[in-house]
Amino acid sequence: MEHPIDFRQVYTAQGLMAPAPVVLLDKVHVGGALVRNVETLVLDLPPGLGVDGLLGSTFLRHFGVTLEYDRSTVVFRET
Repeated sequence: MEHPIDFRQVYTAQGLMAPAPVVLLDKVHVGGALVRNVETLVLDLPPGLGVDGLLGSTFLRHFGVTLEYDRSTVVFRET
């Protein structure tokens, strides 16, 4: 993990407050979408969730985003 630049308080699944480290990623590349210098909250996801991670607003705000539920697809559009 990168060195934390900050810590933020988050709620755990049990409803408790806990500190979570914030790191600055040089770039995040998802499909054809690329964003540089993304502040990212580092959280442990529960096992068996079936995902590698979650995209948050620090990445998504750079795009117009459409969720195509019937195709299980996220479409990014440059804004």
